[in-house]
Amino acid sequence: MGLSLPEAVAESFLLYLQELQEWNTHINLTSLKKEKDIIVRHFFDSFALAEFINPDSTVLDIGSGAGFPGLPLKMIIPSIKAFLLDSSLKRCTFLRHIIRRLAIEDVFVINKRVEDIYGMDKMSERFDVIVSRASISTQDMLNTSKYALNKRGRIALLKGKNTIKEVTKRNYDGYKVAEIKEIPLPSSLRKTFVAVIKRDVSRETSL
Repeated sequence: MGLSLPEAVAESFLLYLQELQEWNTHINLTSLKKEKDIIVRHFFDSFALAEFINPDSTVLDIGSGAGFPGLPLKMIIPSIKAFLLDSSLKRCTFLRHIIRRLAIEDVFVINKRVEDIYGMDKMSERFDVIVSRASISTQDMLNTSKYALNKRGRIALLKGKNTIKEVTKRNYDGYKVAEIKEIPLPSSLRKTFVAVIKRDVSRETSL
């Protein structure tokens, strides 16, 4: 993962880190305490999705929590439009705060469960990419989010070395696992896994 950040962007990530640590003393945003752990396991982990996102994409981050992976992706690919979805009001309050502090445009916070936006006209087939680090199964993720994905869109899931084993099926009711990629994280012996899921066009054309 070769990534060199402009100085201004690096300074923004430092502010993000400081605000995250400060807010974490009051509300549960992350179990990680050490700066290096946060940088590697939150920031660098989020960066692993960058190669799967086009610069003009509209991106939905499901279960964003403290902003991962959606907000770091927006910071390193500023041309995307990012929507951060989380069910916790406290976490969404932090997200709105850090977005103001970082003065980032075209990033929006949605305080809802993914099930609650199902069927909303403004969400239907809106997104080019859906990203998530949520621990729910791939099938459950598809069941609750696929309607929000446009026909040429993709779902990119961040998985650990244990949870990637859950992505065992190659086909999910009209969707297929297009790629599974193992990505080493900088400054660490850790690796992350990305599972990319797309609409199975071959099934549609055969019907």
